Amino acid sequence: MWYRYALEQIKHNIILPGETALKPGYFRAWTGSRGDKDSIREKGLSLDFAEGHKYQEPDLIWGSTGGWDDRDKSYRLRPTVEFQISPEILKSADVPHYRANFDYEQYFSKPGTVALRESIPAEDIIEIYEPWMDEVLYLLENPDAFEYIKDQVEGGEDLGSDYFHAYNFIKEHMG
Repeated sequence: MWYRYALEQIKHNIILPGETALKPGYFRAWTGSRGDKDSIREKGLSLDFAEGHKYQEPDLIWGSTGGWDDRDKSYRLRPTVEFQISPEILKSADVPHYRANFDYEQYFSKPGTVALRESIPAEDIIEIYEPWMDEVLYLLENPDAFEYIKDQVEGGEDLGSDYFHAYNFIKEHMG
């Protein structure tokens, strides 16, 4: 099928979760956001929008460590921001508490949590993914499933908005 090659090529034309190289010494994390995506791209993740104070907690930027599939399940219901954390920002984190000789490489390679006391600047935002990015990744890896979804969407079937958006995203990048 013609689209098998096209699906493989799309992987080179979009930013895939967890694939972007990080700045030396930085660590990757993920967070869910209800914020304006353009504002996040322009200004970064700001503590000004943290809501800990509403619950008599400190205002923090919470994130998940590990890979795309390890991110907090609640992040899958709203856009997920992939970002990188500088060593300087990490030193002020609540979780993990900074300590010399701690193996941060290992900590960030496994599922876990990071709680940051400083904002993440715009230049450290890697990408913001829609909630349906999981479906995009699934369809890119499964051409038979893509063919099925393609036939259903083009046939007017209602498969729910996630597969509809994922199919249209892929179609847009095919060509």
